[in-house]
Amino acid sequence: MARDAFGTYGPVRLALGAACAAAALLSLSIRVRPAPSPPSSVADETDEKTHASSAARQ
Repeated sequence: MARDAFGTYGPVRLALGAACAAAALLSLSIRVRPAPSPPSSVADETDEKTHASSAARQ
């Protein structure tokens, strides 16, 4: 349809190129957030297991 309307693919290529450039610029604005830390009760249990296993090795 675009070739019939414009007689060439040029305007469609320019529009698609502009859309790709806009998408590339928008992708730069995506921020990666660090994963939330586990609740303190889970962290305490993990610490206890780590200390128990290191004490058993010594």
